[in-house]
Amino acid sequence: MNGKVICIVAAGGSGQRLKSRVAKPYVKIAGVPLIVRTLRVFDAIKAIDGIVVAVEPARIASCRKLLRAHGIAKLIDVVAGGETRQGSVYNGLQAAPEDTEIVLIQDCARPFTDKASVIASIRAAREFGGAVVGVPATDTIKEVGAGARVTRTVDRRSIWYAQTPQTFRFAEIRSAYEEARDRGIAATDDANLFELSGRTVVMVPSGTKNMKITTPEDIQLAEYLIKRK
Repeated sequence: MNGKVICIVAAGGSGQRLKSRVAKPYVKIAGVPLIVRTLRVFDAIKAIDGIVVAVEPARIASCRKLLRAHGIAKLIDVVAGGETRQGSVYNGLQAAPEDTEIVLIQDCARPFTDKASVIASIRAAREFGGAVVGVPATDTIKEVGAGARVTRTVDRRSIWYAQTPQTFRFAEIRSAYEEARDRGIAATDDANLFELSGRTVVMVPSGTKNMKITTPEDIQLAEYLIKRK
């Protein structure tokens, strides 16, 4: 196979939990907007041929201008996000070139994704159909019912925390999204839709710093990690 490898970045976050007056993708971390930091990771990976970004419709022009000003060379397009993340990713899939072979779906809020895990996820998606970057659970996992009562302890050896990128054969993830749209299915992540369509997903270990920026404390930690570099 020699089709394109495309990265779709979902960048419609509001930043409510960040307690920021600026929408999350545009919050600056050590002076650089979060969306730029995240896209730089994929822009620098030789295996990635292009990037599609889904944002709030009102921010399309300003986001395009921002990314070009910061030299994101592999940008294919900035498209309108949907009312949900699932809708935004679907719009991104529609904007991918028809000769796309593999698509990576990335959260804008993960600026430290490791190159090795990205490459591993592409290889795994080619072989199995779908791959999710993540980490095995290290804490004891409790299932909790009504009244905060513990109902059982789950064997953590079978538990992984899913992150992004989530990587798939393009034709198959697009088909899974279309099936979900037709059946009115809403899923928690892209791999869930892939699983529900009967396709195979495997886990790929991520790097140790693939954190998601969600709270003000996360920004402080991110800036600390950048300074250490």
